[in-house]
Amino acid sequence: KIMDLLVDSREVVRNDALLLLMELTRSNSQIQKIVAFESAFERLLSIIHDEGFSDGSIVVQDCIFIMQNLLRGNSSNQAFYREASQIQMLVPFFDFQLSSSTSWSP
Repeated sequence: KIMDLLVDSREVVRNDALLLLMELTRSNSQIQKIVAFESAFERLLSIIHDEGFSDGSIVVQDCIFIMQNLLRGNSSNQAFYREASQIQMLVPFFDFQLSSSTSWSP
């Protein structure tokens, strides 16, 4: 049921669920597996998308932290993530477009 809270229309509830997941997935590989197989990556990436990828708020950082918890040192979750081809969903995260008034200088 915690995973259902990630799609709750109330931001406060969703954000508290993210904080809870951060703690639950920090070091328990069994919980990491359960969370991953309950569509965690899809839901987290959806939140990242809705929040504006790299332009997003602290919520984006929380989502990435949870994804890191799920993937670090957990080979089954790594394989699951890789096989689900969800890496492609992060491409917009690195799509930086400069405004006409902004330019890179060497």
